[in-house]
Amino acid sequence: MWLDKMAESYILTAESNSHHSHKEAHMSKFLPAELFCEVFGEYVPRLCVDTAVIGPDDHLIFSRLNGFTPVYKFSGRCCGVALKERDEEPRKGQWGLPGGTVFKGETLEDASKRIIRADLGIEIDVLGEIGSMEFPNERRIMRVGNESREITIDSKSFVLLARARSVALQAKSGKTVGWFCDRPPVEHQYHTPFLIARGLF
Repeated sequence: MWLDKMAESYILTAESNSHHSHKEAHMSKFLPAELFCEVFGEYVPRLCVDTAVIGPDDHLIFSRLNGFTPVYKFSGRCCGVALKERDEEPRKGQWGLPGGTVFKGETLEDASKRIIRADLGIEIDVLGEIGSMEFPNERRIMRVGNESREITIDSKSFVLLARARSVALQAKSGKTVGWFCDRPPVEHQYHTPFLIARGLF
């Protein structure tokens, strides 16, 4: 049963988040800018994972195949999908799925749980993979030492579906996250069409 009262988005901006273990803090460090530019700008695509997190009481059922794309529908909805507002280019200001780079030695599920813990401050249960996306020829301005360097990178992302164990999102300091039952006010160029195609919006 659809709950009209939940149609409005619940958005949370956090002041702090201290839910990282020592190991997670170490693994969450960014590559040094110069190494990032060299590796992803010159040699290999960036392997990423994005996660569509639904609420703990939300349930999806398979609806149909649209070509090779699985389409789902909610059999009941309380929260919707958790999104975060991007605060950096590319696509600054757009609301999209939480995601990031898969580290060496991590499975997609491990990376997804680490990223969601860091971005949303919650634990999740991964339900499975629902597709992939490609972000070709993305131009980025990287700060390397005292200079700015423009690079072009290709990113390949697997998208996982997961269920949250809690509705209480806890964003990192200065970040904005929220639950959405419908399309966000500023749509992500890639993530919004992906979610629509799979029946999540």
